[in-house]
Amino acid sequence: NLTLGCRNKISDDEIINICSRLGLQEKIERLPEKYDTIINEKINFSGGEAQRLAIARAYLKKAPINIFDEITSSLDEFNFHKVMEIIDEIKQDSMIIIFTHKLEMLESAKKIINIEKFSEKIYKSENIAMKSY
Repeated sequence: NLTLGCRNKISDDEIINICSRLGLQEKIERLPEKYDTIINEKINFSGGEAQRLAIARAYLKKAPINIFDEITSSLDEFNFHKVMEIIDEIKQDSMIIIFTHKLEMLESAKKIINIEKFSEKIYKSENIAMKSY
């Protein structure tokens, strides 16, 4: 499932590396077929694990545009920072659009659009006063 939609051949080492960096290695090693396990409703992942799998997939796919909707909503602080490191790497080679309520995710944004009651405010990241959202 992690390489679904990938155009290029992804090595096992790349898959293991990103899963390890996102704290998924131990969980995957316990699956019946490890990395070859087909993920379905019978395989139980927490919300945070599913979000980290989505980030791993985006990292491996290397798509020109990634859209993440509340991608860290189920993560604890430790895993949040791991995911943010990976997102920072992904954004080096692609555009990332993030929908979030977490102000901390906006710190490295180039542009922020705040949509509020049918109006929008556009900010450049260096001029943001992130208090009034």
